[in-house]
Amino acid sequence: MKHRSALPSGSWPFLQNQWGPFTREQVHLHWRRTRQGGEPWSANHTFYPRTIKGRFHHPDYQPKDAGTQVGQLCYTNPRLVEEVVQTARDYFDGKGQLPEGWKALGDYFALAPDDTLRLCNCDACKVARKPGEGRKTGFFSDGVISDYWFSFVNAIAREVRKTHPDKYIATLAYWSYALPPSFDIEPNVSVSPCLHTCYYPVHPGMTANDLDFYEAWRRKTKAPMFLWVYYHHPMEPALINGFGCFPHVMVHDTANAMRRFIQDGIHGIFECGEQDQLEQYVMTKVWDDPTTDVDGTIDEFFRLYFGRAGKPMNRFYRRLEEIACDPKNYPAPYLRTGGIDWKKVAWERLGTAERMEELGRLIQKAESLAETDAEKQRVAQWRKAFWDWMVRGREKALAQEKPDGK
Repeated sequence: MKHRSALPSGSWPFLQNQWGPFTREQVHLHWRRTRQGGEPWSANHTFYPRTIKGRFHHPDYQPKDAGTQVGQLCYTNPRLVEEVVQTARDYFDGKGQLPEGWKALGDYFALAPDDTLRLCNCDACKVARKPGEGRKTGFFSDGVISDYWFSFVNAIAREVRKTHPDKYIATLAYWSYALPPSFDIEPNVSVSPCLHTCYYPVHPGMTANDLDFYEAWRRKTKAPMFLWVYYHHPMEPALINGFGCFPHVMVHDTANAMRRFIQDGIHGIFECGEQDQLEQYVMTKVWDDPTTDVDGTIDEFFRLYFGRAGKPMNRFYRRLEEIACDPKNYPAPYLRTGGIDWKKVAWERLGTAERMEELGRLIQKAESLAETDAEKQRVAQWRKAFWDWMVRGREKALAQEKPDGK
């Protein structure tokens, strides 16, 4: 691949505790060693409140009848098209710094709307949105505003191509504009489908919906295609809602997904969210070489990293994956059309008392076998990251149960 971004902040509990304290210099060294970066590329939200100040705050293309606190603009307004086209041309011509909040790198100028469906309701915008009214899928990713958004993107791309035929307008295929529009895409529009890879082992409906629109984009787009791959659940809802999730280790499924994307010719991948230390390492190894022996890499890691404690730690990690990736552990009502009840499934179906006892014995075995200071420190860090997190999460969940157990 030409671009790869698995750039964790280390701020999520698993990574923060697995790595221990680190400096920015060590992070940069880690990025170089795992070959992050590559061809410059950017695609992210650009139309949100702080980016539409100054010349983008012109009254002509403010949204009509959309209520207050709106992050969108009137995407059918020709003057807005002219302003954005000029901003892209100025960037490609090297004319100073981009306005605040705008994003572009290398040959790619990014466009993406804000995360809101409070849209402009002028007559032209309502007409442009009408084809998407029946494109609900029941999942997070659908096509309700695909025709509306990509009409705007096409308008920008057509004009920019007249002066910069070798440059690209980069955008996402995300949320209510995940599905391709009903018309052709300009050849200089580089699309990045946003895929919920963290659900693939256990949510067949969401997986099928993702891969349907992913394949549709592969058939439709002519420019280099990138991907956003989500690894944000269940950790993100756990942090937001204050519960302890079961560790969602899915290293083999991740490797298989990445092999498919590489074989399909995907130009680059951005990881959105954070995996555990080892899964992310395996993913970057597969990015380098899709024929990487995943089991061999895992075994090598535990042998070299934990020494004599490697075997029980290896078994501990693989048991987490076996539990987290078994679809039978996610029956209804834990599994819903639009997602998973991560809070309830964590300790009612995944981290059961029997499994916690088994996993606890493996941690204790590893602690008893660790010999060197490095081995003891690494076992302690993984215990803090995984096991202590799990114990606290289960204890909190049990404490919140009602006396009748419901």
